[in-house]
Amino acid sequence: MLLLLVGAWFPLLRLFSGFLDKTDRVSANTLVVEGWLEKSGLEQVRQEFIDHHYEYIITTGNILPGWYELDQNGYLIFDLSGLDTAGNREATHFIGVETWSSLRGKDAAHFNLWVNDSLIRGFLTRKRHRTYEIPWYGDLSDLDSVMIQFDNDKSAWGDRNLYVSSLTVDDRYFGPFSLMVDYDISQLDGKRRESLNARSWAGQARTKLINMGIPPGKIIAVPGYQTNINKTWHSVKAFRYWMRKTDTISITGINIVSLGEHSRRTWLTYKKLLKKDLPVGIIALPDPYHKMDSVRGIFYLSKQVAAYIYYRFILLPAKSLIEPQPGNAMPANNQ
Repeated sequence: MLLLLVGAWFPLLRLFSGFLDKTDRVSANTLVVEGWLEKSGLEQVRQEFIDHHYEYIITTGNILPGWYELDQNGYLIFDLSGLDTAGNREATHFIGVETWSSLRGKDAAHFNLWVNDSLIRGFLTRKRHRTYEIPWYGDLSDLDSVMIQFDNDKSAWGDRNLYVSSLTVDDRYFGPFSLMVDYDISQLDGKRRESLNARSWAGQARTKLINMGIPPGKIIAVPGYQTNINKTWHSVKAFRYWMRKTDTISITGINIVSLGEHSRRTWLTYKKLLKKDLPVGIIALPDPYHKMDSVRGIFYLSKQVAAYIYYRFILLPAKSLIEPQPGNAMPANNQ
């Protein structure tokens, strides 16, 4: 019976994949973009915006946790040139990085730690949080920057990411989201450098799209709520609350941009929460990371099927959950 169930599950998954990976555009003047899309997805958003002559882009996504995810090889740069060094003398200081990996063992993320322009040491991380610390001798007034270089993004098992929670210099703490932190993707040349001063997926996506050439006045970030569960629902609820309160732009219809098999669930949630407020379409971008010819892809698709069933038959029908609630969303940002 188990073999029969397993044998029947694969063709069912292929049917579900075609159902969940849905594109159905409507006549709309606004693109709504899920802010967690990676760079390649946002590049397709840019092209969609140009080709179909949209007036606005709304980026959505919940408030980020207190750590940053490096999803591509590159350098996380902490500019420390403005440190208060009054009364400082040459001494041994301790520089620490709290970080962890999305994968474990030999597939774990690796990073190099640079101080100013000097490579100090490399570390293979773990899946559990850990602070990696080095001693550095000198005067803090000579400390210009600390860089965390993520250098092994891809692996045989799948996409490998590095998470950075904080940088410490002695007893001074620096989080990843501030005006002093940049992410230079791939090469240390400034060509693909992003500022990390946005504390939500919505804000991060807005910054990336502006760097791709979309005029800032055309993009509004609508951050969602800080949550670890039902993230899509919370993000859509924040968008609905913002849309009903805003009078800055006129929205005649929206096309939502999502990724692969996640798209149907996003589309369903928008249509349920917005009801008949305006036309709602969906654009499913190709998902290059989760293919049916890998165990990882089968597991991911099974999870998306389960999530859709949960949203469709349990979460969204609950009347108490779709009542308007302002919650704790961050204010929208179009500056």
